[in-house]
Amino acid sequence: DFMREYLETEVLVSLRATDSVNILSEVCLRWENHKIMVRWMSKFFMYLNRFYVQHHSLPKLEEVGMTVFKTIVYQNIKSVTTQEILSVIRKDREGEKIDKNLIKKIVALYEKMGMESLDTYIADVETPLLKETRLYYAQKGLQWLNAYDTPSYLQKAETAFQAENDRVKTYLIGITDRKLSKVCEDELLEKHEMALITKEGSGCKALLENKRNEHLSRMYRLFSKIQNGLEPIATLVREHI
Repeated sequence: DFMREYLETEVLVSLRATDSVNILSEVCLRWENHKIMVRWMSKFFMYLNRFYVQHHSLPKLEEVGMTVFKTIVYQNIKSVTTQEILSVIRKDREGEKIDKNLIKKIVALYEKMGMESLDTYIADVETPLLKETRLYYAQKGLQWLNAYDTPSYLQKAETAFQAENDRVKTYLIGITDRKLSKVCEDELLEKHEMALITKEGSGCKALLENKRNEHLSRMYRLFSKIQNGLEPIATLVREHI
């Protein structure tokens, strides 16, 4: 009852009054404080946890602490925090400086709210992120296709793939890596393959004629990621030979 009252009257009220720019740091602070409170209550009432709780088949204080935080705080603020996470990741993609450690901490909170499962992280972070990523790279793919020749486009795509891989390693969870890569491959490579490899003056034919091996190597490396991605290139190589 004490934990519920404190979370409802203090924590949730404070978070609802916090603007979106500061919401992630405020949630992290409140979450860290809550973990300390749960940890000390578990120590103070160790006897209660060991005997009374077990004898009456009740949830332990640690479990109660996590559950009340999820139902009272997390469920009420997750839509705001998820939008802010996506906003910060977009800034990261655009080259702005962000607090990566803060994102890592907030992602860890989402993971913890799954109660030994990644379902909450997948539903509340990964799924919206993949949707946002698809929209972002669909837009970037068209921009780059119109602005750059094929080698420059592929260099930008390769840099983007590496950056997304680094993001997963730095502040997301490993299961997202392959899914994120697949979205990028769909939007940056598969959608524009024929336009890229047949581009006048810089497509596969031009690269072969000018023996631009470095660019051909990158083209092979990238399009080998997608299903049947090498077949159209093989046709152009065969015609060249």
